[in-house]
Amino acid sequence: MALWPPAASVLLCGSLRNASEKAREARRSPEIQPHY
Repeated sequence: MALWPPAASVLLCGSLRNASEKAREARRSPEIQPHY
């Protein structure tokens, strides 16, 4: 992992964090749809 390019690491971390955020939001309030 340390050998990955910084851009790839940032992109991967961002996508993973975004997915976890959406999953947590959906789990917390499934009846409310986010306005994105």
